[in-house]
Amino acid sequence: MSKVPDSAIELQQFVIQKIRHDYEKQPDHFDPERLLQEGYGRCGHRAVVFQYLATREGLTSRIAFYRGHVINQVLVNGEWVNVDCTRPDGQFHAELIKHILSGPSVGVSTRIDVLEKPAPRFQYGEYSQWLLALQHRHVRFLLPRDLLHGIGLSNDVPNVILRHDICGSLGSWMAMVHEENQLGIRSVTYVRCGEIHNAQLYKMFEHEGFEIGLHITAIHQHGLTLQEAMDEFWGEYAMAKTAFNIETVQAHGYDDAKGVPAVTNYDVERQVPFGFANLVEGTGKYAWRIADSLGVMYPSNPLQVIGKLKKGKLYYCLWHPEYYSVRNGWAKYDGLDAEPFTDERLERHLKAINRRYVDTPYFDTAKHPHLNAVADYLKKHGRLDEQVVDLGAGWGLLGLLIRDKHMRYVPIDLEYKRMKAGQTLYQSLKINAPPFQCHDLLDEAPVVSADWVVLVGWEGDMKKPEPIFKWLGHAGRRLILSYINQEKYEANWSSKFPTNHYRLTSESELHSFISDNELIEEKRLTKVYRDGFPREIAVLRRNN
Repeated sequence: MSKVPDSAIELQQFVIQKIRHDYEKQPDHFDPERLLQEGYGRCGHRAVVFQYLATREGLTSRIAFYRGHVINQVLVNGEWVNVDCTRPDGQFHAELIKHILSGPSVGVSTRIDVLEKPAPRFQYGEYSQWLLALQHRHVRFLLPRDLLHGIGLSNDVPNVILRHDICGSLGSWMAMVHEENQLGIRSVTYVRCGEIHNAQLYKMFEHEGFEIGLHITAIHQHGLTLQEAMDEFWGEYAMAKTAFNIETVQAHGYDDAKGVPAVTNYDVERQVPFGFANLVEGTGKYAWRIADSLGVMYPSNPLQVIGKLKKGKLYYCLWHPEYYSVRNGWAKYDGLDAEPFTDERLERHLKAINRRYVDTPYFDTAKHPHLNAVADYLKKHGRLDEQVVDLGAGWGLLGLLIRDKHMRYVPIDLEYKRMKAGQTLYQSLKINAPPFQCHDLLDEAPVVSADWVVLVGWEGDMKKPEPIFKWLGHAGRRLILSYINQEKYEANWSSKFPTNHYRLTSESELHSFISDNELIEEKRLTKVYRDGFPREIAVLRRNN
């Protein structure tokens, strides 16, 4: 990269000092002499002044136009070198400019009154394509504060609110709202109270007419009463008001391994008239939303559903920046689109979701012989509405394999991350998620009273299952238990795996378990794997 000549740097500093930035107003002309007299303007005005003065100084320069920013370029040794007469107003402004310059150029000009050489027509990024589709549908864009101030809906076109809930990924959010800004669209972003340290970034867009609201996080633990939560909320609200012009609020969902608290942030939101849900539902014309919750776009890809928006109805698009990345200056969706279940989609979605949750390779596929053997048995012998409790269920793959049987499936696993991955998987396949539970099976027995209790595929993770075996035989009317046959494993397989890789079960141990728990062996599946691997499945039932 060639060095910018000193004369261009001196001229750049002169323009920066003479033409200050004003957020509240900007000149309605691009006359360089008048701009120098008035002393204020924005990036395009400064670029015009630099070009005017550079030409007089004998520099070979031009104006370069980008989507949302204008700079100058000086020709040095046959190379065009950037000269930006905008001094960034802090770290986030600098990052925004850097982002804009990484995107497509609109064109260049040596003249101060016309775009002389437009750039070749560029391809809009994925997110901008969604926005353009909404514009082509002639929707009316609204903000929640519009509803708060009594601005009514249009009966002639669909009404749409664009909403972002911030849970990180500030770079992606900045790219998304910048693309909205370039298309003349305004959105609302709900920011947690803890994000106040990034206020400068949000205020840049608040100045441009975007709405910044409070993302309620009053409920951050179990056991709070509604009054305690309301006290927390009003403290958050007062703090957020010191940084932003907060007019509306919206609840942040919360759950953990204990489940959803008895009192939620949604309960708090319902208590205030300027809550998002109250405002939207209060119109009486709210229809549905397009949302990427859990990283799954539902009901489907926006380009497939925007055409279904109806006149006079209210919709909102909830798009979380954490599920987007920035490539070549454009925001791109990295999540999944919800699609009806097929075996091919199940396999594809498993791999995509595992890239996000970074679990074991086991969850890259549902084609596990022992799991499918259990599913086949349940489909053949289970009955409609019988309950199946799946212990150590992981992502709940068994429930998907028996979905057509319409049994009541309850997956239980130790890891909260796996519960969230399972919920994501079900949503991505347009299947209602079962009631996942987090429970340490080695710690204490869960409250289980089921027609079928399943424990399969545990042998590599659980080397000492004795605490489970103490209550497992009494957990349900029928028990489906996998085990690795010790005699067969030691005869043919022990040399192929590290020592103690699996917890083995001998025939005598299995018979003792059956006898001690007064069980009856109903079926033994001994040829589960084509290669003869000795993971076998015993189907047992209570002797009463």
